[in-house]
Amino acid sequence: SINSDEAVVVGASIAAAILSGEKSPEIQDILWLDVVPRSIALDCGEDAAPRILISRNSTVPIKVKHRVRNFRETQLLYEGESAIVSDNVLLGRLKIEGDFGEELEDVGLLFSTDTNGILQAVVEGNIELKATLDKGRLERFEIDRIVYEHKKILLETEKGEEEVKEQKIEKEQIAVLPLSSSVESDELAGTWDRFSEWLHCICIVTFDLELGQAMELIYPKHVSLTEQEKMNICYLAFPDSNSG
Repeated sequence: SINSDEAVVVGASIAAAILSGEKSPEIQDILWLDVVPRSIALDCGEDAAPRILISRNSTVPIKVKHRVRNFRETQLLYEGESAIVSDNVLLGRLKIEGDFGEELEDVGLLFSTDTNGILQAVVEGNIELKATLDKGRLERFEIDRIVYEHKKILLETEKGEEEVKEQKIEKEQIAVLPLSSSVESDELAGTWDRFSEWLHCICIVTFDLELGQAMELIYPKHVSLTEQEKMNICYLAFPDSNSG
């Protein structure tokens, strides 16, 4: 026999792999079916074995119809495999509403279980049947309410996470863009300063060469001029340089 907890873990893992579209060869040949984990039975009373309504490992969703003779006003519904009623788990009570005496001779019952494991019981004819679940189990409307609230919380959580993500992106843009602009401006300013300095040096060198060549053409080499005289000649020869 296999440990029940281990069976649940293995089954859940296989189901998750199939639902996620896993193409592993280990699960390609596995057929996944939702089944009833334990038999559902009706207490027949008088020390009789419980009557199986839905057998264990029946695939769901499933609908079964049973005719019950001597249906009592309140019938107990159990879950389990034992022939002794008290050894099984009490699911709930089926109670006939209305004045029909203590029991009905022949009652048609329709039981159904969906993929979520929700059991429903319906009586044929004009007989109203009230199903009361045992303590700790949820009614259908309670399950629907919990599912609705869970979906609502999930949507609000996803919306909140999206808003937080957008705010984070905006903050990063606010923090990063000015910094990038500042860095680029500083780099451009530094480049322009270096270019201006280089251009200034080129102009000085070019000016000195042109001035020297002009002096050689105008004056013989043996004539010596002072720096002031050279500047005066420069202003006369290159009037545009005086404005700069």
